[in-house]
Amino acid sequence: MNTDQQLPETGECQRCGSCCRQGGPALHKEDLPLLREGHFSRDHLVTIRTGEPAYDPLTGKTSPVEQELIKITGRNFSWTCCFYDDEAGACSIYQYRPLECRLLKCWDTRELEKIIGRNTLVRKDLISPSDPVLNLLAAQDEQCPYNRINSLVSRLKNQAKEISSLDELTRLVRIDLVIRAYAQKQFSVSLDRELFLFGRPVFKVLEAHGFQVFEAGQEVFLYPPDKK
Repeated sequence: MNTDQQLPETGECQRCGSCCRQGGPALHKEDLPLLREGHFSRDHLVTIRTGEPAYDPLTGKTSPVEQELIKITGRNFSWTCCFYDDEAGACSIYQYRPLECRLLKCWDTRELEKIIGRNTLVRKDLISPSDPVLNLLAAQDEQCPYNRINSLVSRLKNQAKEISSLDELTRLVRIDLVIRAYAQKQFSVSLDRELFLFGRPVFKVLEAHGFQVFEAGQEVFLYPPDKK
């Protein structure tokens, strides 16, 4: 595991919170009982869609994920796990923490590495097959795929004034927002539940790439990263 913190020499957790501040864990099939028993809910989750750039704790780098992941969400728009208690320096659901947290030892990551990306949960594991919101998830994946978004981002980073790419990327951002707005109106989806259903808004992901996002009336506009 890549970390800027000095690893403990004692082989014991020092409760520094470094791991918890780098992002919540991805969930595995073994974590289903924790959800069913109500120790946390779908409102505490965020989906990382296939191809979406995300932080990899094993490499310390951000790169597109190869498969859909469901993670414990961050707190106050940060990566810090929503269940991390700063004052106590501890997990507020420690007794019921997910599999990755139970296996994590920052001084020895071999057990964690064995299960990374394996037997992980996806949205369909947590949504009834008859739920009509699944049609919106399919529409988002079809109309706003991250392989296309990543391609456009790469092109604009190399050639910021490539208007056609910027126009297409803006269109994808707007489609993503329209789908979310429809879900809020049609199914009364809360903002917390939206992160589980649709993941982070595309424009938020683009902001991490240096894009600027502006609203004018009902429209959203993008400005590409400055080339230096």
